[in-house]
Amino acid sequence: MRLIRRFPDPHELRGGSAFLRAFAAGDLVIHATAERARYAPHEAHATLKTVFSGAEHYAFDRRRVGVRPGDVLLLNRGRPHASAVAERTESLALFFAPARLAAAAAAFAADEAALLDGVEAAPAAFMETVQPADPALAGRLAALRRAIRAGEAEGLALEEAVHGVLAALLRQDRGLRRAAEALPAARPATRAELLRRLLRARDLMASDYARDLDLAEIAAAACLSPHHFLRSFARAFGRTPAQFLAERRLDVARRRIAATGEPIGLIAASVGYGDPAAFARAFRRRHGMSPSALRRAD
Repeated sequence: MRLIRRFPDPHELRGGSAFLRAFAAGDLVIHATAERARYAPHEAHATLKTVFSGAEHYAFDRRRVGVRPGDVLLLNRGRPHASAVAERTESLALFFAPARLAAAAAAFAADEAALLDGVEAAPAAFMETVQPADPALAGRLAALRRAIRAGEAEGLALEEAVHGVLAALLRQDRGLRRAAEALPAARPATRAELLRRLLRARDLMASDYARDLDLAEIAAAACLSPHHFLRSFARAFGRTPAQFLAERRLDVARRRIAATGEPIGLIAASVGYGDPAAFARAFRRRHGMSPSALRRAD
């Protein structure tokens, strides 16, 4: 397991550089801060992407998504993707070699007796989507960040921290897959495909939350009719698209109010609220306090 503390030069993803050899081997952690970076489409091992400040933007599979604090993006092995940073961003990326991922998936899926008998599950394939890190995964990522910043993420300690992140990640991914069980389709393969389409639409809302999105555009991202999309989205995620979009806007606003000194009215407008009073009411319903009270508390 190797730790790199800088964004690589884009040229290091080509040719025979030492970085490229480590990148190709997997089992790599990159924790770095940069104000600007851009990478042409490239492939890697299965990857977790997150940021602690700023934002990273990715293009893959004919879609564009943004990763902001609190989010994780999962990409499977061999998925071509481009990425860019256009503001000061503290980023963390974990690249899992196939053997490590397969072993973790087997341990997660099998009981103790099966492990002793040498029975292994198939290597994991993540649902490729932007999603909030659940408390367990967020805690593991924060612990890894603290260890890196303290200079304590070396050797066995780094491997243990990455193993903890991977275990939490597999649990969260399994929970996301359970959403497919609520979908109105008889065949598991059909439900899985429907979930992938719904996640495309959810990624659109998660990334372009500040825009005035309409139902036709969101449903089109899922290649579904508006009626079918509405019904399926609510069954899979327990909320309507409008509710999800409002939650996303208010959660992004909460992080920015807590972490920056930007005027609250400016933050409200930047997440899609043109009426400050409507923003304040929605914020209180979502977070149990007014935006100004949150800022005073922090």
